[in-house]
Amino acid sequence: MSGFDDGAAQRVTLEEKALSEMSRYLRWEKRAWKIAGIVFIIYSVLFALAGLFVFTVGILYTDQSNTGYVPMPSVFAMMTVGITYIALALFSFLPVGIINLIMINKVSCYQEAVYTDLPAARRRCTSVGMIVFGFFFNKIALIFIIINFIKTKNNAAILDRVEAGQKL
Repeated sequence: MSGFDDGAAQRVTLEEKALSEMSRYLRWEKRAWKIAGIVFIIYSVLFALAGLFVFTVGILYTDQSNTGYVPMPSVFAMMTVGITYIALALFSFLPVGIINLIMINKVSCYQEAVYTDLPAARRRCTSVGMIVFGFFFNKIALIFIIINFIKTKNNAAILDRVEAGQKL
């Protein structure tokens, strides 16, 4: 009878370990989304301010360009660089930052679902679409997405038992 108890205890331990690993890697993924979101928002603000500064300096030199202090092509170049920086901030860094910050709540939902609705969390952790999404928007989060993908696939039998237990 003690052999049976040891097997049951070991099975419970494996199930708990599989769930805690899934939750842990989702937590690390959430941190990666949060850090990247904050960094991209800061980049967006810095690039917009730098662009505004360079553009403003270009405009200020337009009056002096008629007197010969600054040639007109350099004024045009400064204004173009300023506009480029502003566009980069608004159309590249800001959207990526917003997407990263939105992902924090999405990952939190699945992290909580690990212990209550494992099939939903499992579908998310084995989604190839999330790997592609992470590739485009956050390479650091992608590391944890891939780790969770592999571990979830490797622990399929254990997670099947947990799912069966959650359905009861």
